[in-house]
Amino acid sequence: RLARDRVRSRREPIITMWRLAVIILLLVGSARGGDGSEGGFADPSSGSVDCAAVFPGIDEACCRALSSNASSHLPMVRRPLARMAYASGSSLPYDAGHYTTCVNTEGAGYFTLAWHVDGRDIPVAELGLCLPAACRKADVEKLTGADSNGGISAGAIANGTQGAVAKAEAMLRPFGTSFCARAGADSAAAAHCREYRAVIAVMDAAAAMANELASDDGGGGGVSVGPFTLGEDATVRLRVASSTEDRVGFFTNAKSGWAAFFAVVLVALVAIAVVGTALDAFEAAGGEARDGTVSEPLLGDGEDHREESEELVDAGDGGNRDGQSSRVPNQVADGLKMFSIRRNWPKLVAAPAEPSPTDCLNGMRVLSMVWIVLGHTMMMPAPLNGFDNPEDLVASFGARSKVWFMTVIGGQIAVDSFFFLGGFLIAYLGVRDLEKRGGKIPYGAMVLHRYIRITPAFAFTMVFYSQIVSRIGDGPFFVRYQQSVFRRCDNASWVTSLLYLHNFVPFDSDQVCMGWSWYLGCDMIFFVMSPALLLLHHHRPKIMWTVMIAVALASSVLTFWLVVHYDLGCYVFGESWRDYSYYAYRKPYTRVPAHLVGMAFGFVNERFVSDPAMTPNLNRAAVKTWGAAAVTALFACVLAPLSDYRDPESWSSWVNAIFITLCRPVWAAGLGIIATLCAAGQLEGLNAFLAHPGWTPFARLTFGAYLMHPVVIKWFAGTATSSYHFGWRYMMAHALFNSAFSFLFAAIAWLLVERPVMSAMKRGTRARRDE
Repeated sequence: RLARDRVRSRREPIITMWRLAVIILLLVGSARGGDGSEGGFADPSSGSVDCAAVFPGIDEACCRALSSNASSHLPMVRRPLARMAYASGSSLPYDAGHYTTCVNTEGAGYFTLAWHVDGRDIPVAELGLCLPAACRKADVEKLTGADSNGGISAGAIANGTQGAVAKAEAMLRPFGTSFCARAGADSAAAAHCREYRAVIAVMDAAAAMANELASDDGGGGGVSVGPFTLGEDATVRLRVASSTEDRVGFFTNAKSGWAAFFAVVLVALVAIAVVGTALDAFEAAGGEARDGTVSEPLLGDGEDHREESEELVDAGDGGNRDGQSSRVPNQVADGLKMFSIRRNWPKLVAAPAEPSPTDCLNGMRVLSMVWIVLGHTMMMPAPLNGFDNPEDLVASFGARSKVWFMTVIGGQIAVDSFFFLGGFLIAYLGVRDLEKRGGKIPYGAMVLHRYIRITPAFAFTMVFYSQIVSRIGDGPFFVRYQQSVFRRCDNASWVTSLLYLHNFVPFDSDQVCMGWSWYLGCDMIFFVMSPALLLLHHHRPKIMWTVMIAVALASSVLTFWLVVHYDLGCYVFGESWRDYSYYAYRKPYTRVPAHLVGMAFGFVNERFVSDPAMTPNLNRAAVKTWGAAAVTALFACVLAPLSDYRDPESWSSWVNAIFITLCRPVWAAGLGIIATLCAAGQLEGLNAFLAHPGWTPFARLTFGAYLMHPVVIKWFAGTATSSYHFGWRYMMAHALFNSAFSFLFAAIAWLLVERPVMSAMKRGTRARRDE
């Protein structure tokens, strides 16, 4: 098996030390033949095994469990350590081994060993190790030389590896030479001799690479380990994780009772929905009228754009309430029926009663959501279970140099589609609502309505992510998955998140519980500032346009300065992207232009609808010209970075600044042109596709799907039993899989949380109006 690992050991300078331990174990077991007649170790029960010498620093029970393989009476292939060795990983840079085999082997325990360089979340190498259950995490750290308190330079590891190789060869030589001396007459000895020579070849290659790394003067580029390059000064830390000791459950190793409490709350919420559904069904069976809310519009993110007018200002007028029951139910039963799935499901899947000029936004919304899932399907598993073929992703011959990969990584710009859609709908619907109210906006009620509308679903997802699903599952990467969740969520970031200030406190989004919720923080700020623009548009339209242009220009100048000053870049595998994510990517002051472009197109389209005489009469050539310009702009935003990916981080700071500053408003403008042409009936085929009623239920779920999709992606990665294998087939299959489950969980959250909250808000609004 080691021989099949060939000269792959040239990529193994930092993992050789633990491999030597496994090799020694195998050789110690092999030193006794299948019948137990050969060997250099006596029966452990005789007390002759010197654990301190063979495995210094580890527990006596672990030592004896490791050495017991030598005295087993079973055939070699059936000995416990042989099965554990099979279950351990051996292929670099990433091999979790056979986790299921290990945990189902009697008396075995599973550990992962991950080497991290300079504190990065993504390990440069990772292997699974199956050892006797008597060995604890502390024993494995001693056995592998792990330093749980700090890192060690790659040069120091290389020097230590050289010494370990010399000692191991000296220890193994007596066994190997004795087998090789009898190889001509004994087939079993010949097999052991071949194993010995393969092991020595592996160790010699590892020693050679260690010597290369130790002698690196810093100018030779270091040594390649998978997709990473290590120099002598690189700080490497080996982290050991135990699938039993480190795993946190609802009660096992739990630091508090919050997880168990929220699990009970979730069960109670489901029970309430069941009871509410039963009450609703019983009432319908008895012939009693329902409360008439089935035909009411839906509110909020992801809803039909005509229904969002209620969200802008205090839930609108509530519509007609015909069919009201003559017998008023008690308040408890009435509240329970708001959770009725029988009542809420038709509202989720209902198609619009009649078409609208801007129905095309539904298709845009859903496709943008799926595109975001596609991009995150590639990015989010990397720090968890990663890919076993990282070179196929980041090497010069890998996917990063391919055109199709730009459509994957370009999914990050789809978030700007939502900023555009949000601005468009606020302007398009807000103008009409403002006219109905005589040019006045109840600002406080409007913001409060928005906060109550989206925060329960946000809070539900946060609890579900940090307290529920993070404790359900198992696998070689599950401990790392839990640690990644707890590191970000077991702090006060949830407070600022629920106040939508988490793009500023903490400033580093890597310290935020749900890092992807930065979009909600930006969107809430944009929503809060929008009423001022609506009022200016109603009373002083010229001043409004001046203010919008000034804000967009100020944001662009600031973005340009940030990129140049901090040398930010768009190459997602480089240091410049990490800095870009920290300083600019998630900040509202760099993202607002796309929202303003959306508002501009919303104002224009509302004018065209309210006054058809204002709609420009475009001939066929003009439509083609505008359509071609829009498509060109969209493709340019996606494909332009290809040259920077083929030659990583080759763009100058000025080129990066121009692209990053302009691509987002240009993207929004391209979408605006397409939406306007569709609304004007000029792109009939495209509009028929994007405005199809089949998009409507999914459009209602995009808000929940955005919240849930990282939960789905991370959980499946954390519970995987092996690293993913990157390729376009993987991307397509997993993206569709993740999208399906994201919308499924979004539908559950919509039925349990979002729709009941909307019903309660409407009921409260109706009660205030009646008073």
